[in-house]
Amino acid sequence: AVSAEPGSASCRELLCPDDATVSSLVARASYAAVEGGSRPAGGCAVLLAIPPLTDELRARTIAALDAAPDFKFGNGRRQFLPELLLASYFADHPCRTPWPETSALPPAAASSAVPVLYVFALPAHALTMFRPSEAAPLLKQQWQLLEGLLASPAFARSPSCHVLLHTSTAKLRSVFGRTSRAKLESASGLIALSFEGPGGDRRLGAYSAPALRTRTIPYFIEETRLVEQALGQFERGAAPAQLLAAFARAREAAGLGARIYLRASFGKTYSKTYRAGGRGKAPAERHPREQLSVAFAHVPGADVLIHSSQLDADGPLAQQATFLATMAAMRNSTFCLVPRGITATSRRLFESLAMGCVPVLVSDSSALPFSSRNSSREGGAANWDSAIVRQPEAQIADLPARLGAISSAQVRALKAAGASLLRLLLYVAPPAGS
Repeated sequence: AVSAEPGSASCRELLCPDDATVSSLVARASYAAVEGGSRPAGGCAVLLAIPPLTDELRARTIAALDAAPDFKFGNGRRQFLPELLLASYFADHPCRTPWPETSALPPAAASSAVPVLYVFALPAHALTMFRPSEAAPLLKQQWQLLEGLLASPAFARSPSCHVLLHTSTAKLRSVFGRTSRAKLESASGLIALSFEGPGGDRRLGAYSAPALRTRTIPYFIEETRLVEQALGQFERGAAPAQLLAAFARAREAAGLGARIYLRASFGKTYSKTYRAGGRGKAPAERHPREQLSVAFAHVPGADVLIHSSQLDADGPLAQQATFLATMAAMRNSTFCLVPRGITATSRRLFESLAMGCVPVLVSDSSALPFSSRNSSREGGAANWDSAIVRQPEAQIADLPARLGAISSAQVRALKAAGASLLRLLLYVAPPAGS
């Protein structure tokens, strides 16, 4: 659990770039920062209605995360920040329509000539990370807001015009409460923004994303320039002493990189979710992580090692050290294997692109953001096939030979396409002057 109280690590022991605070990221994810303040060309095709009081709840959550010692730069939990970053983008969008606290509906709902989209911009996952005593008042406020929305005339009148930011892999009951869970799961008209596409999260109680109304979005990853700056501090011996020692230990677990690279965890949770094969399906074969370990065991130039325990489970110091050691290894690698984890999609995919390593996606049910493959419309904006290598899970044994046949020229083309693709997947604008 994340705590806002003084904890086991602070910015005396960790690297805490000013640009990496949650409040800084949220500010740089706003519409004004990302789009330069310009209004949409041709005016507003839709109006965005964000319920009253959600801005206050989001601000309280951001302040608490900034104060938490367990949520600093490189912490794995930060992958779920899009629920705050997207909400910030919507919050100051020029097409946001006023919605007074005293009104059941925004005034524009009765008079607008364009559709009104109602955005459930709630910091759902962030609140599940706090200790119960800290989360209770915020969760109560969130659940009351959501229950009111689902019982409102707006939802009853046009459920298909509601956008759910379910940017977490937590169970609906955990993030939205027992009362609202059933209504959300039965609301097939919702537009869902989610890390996982249909079938991507096989765990019981997970949100079952509607196939035609889900838009897959990327996980948040730390900015490449901040990662490079941090690694430079390690190279100069300029990081805090305890972190330098933790980084040295982490490099032993993460490795130094290789032509083909994967260092990952594989615990009971991974095995359980994969062997279940989904709700009511027959058991699957060995998890792709296990299969990759076997397939590359004796391949020259490959460093593929699966650990039986979490690499970064020992607190904030170890988590930041492990993150940076892994980024360094990816930077020194050519191909980074990206198998499914507990869910079909992994943050590793986006981190590989950021570090200039060609992702090798081994996850049959992974839905890629902004791709026509997981869109009901043609012409997805992202050309993933030019930047990654895909390998079916049933053909993992053939992967060593396939990667061995890829030429240096092909690698350069894949990396160039990956660098171009990465720009579509980032949430925050760079700081002014950088």
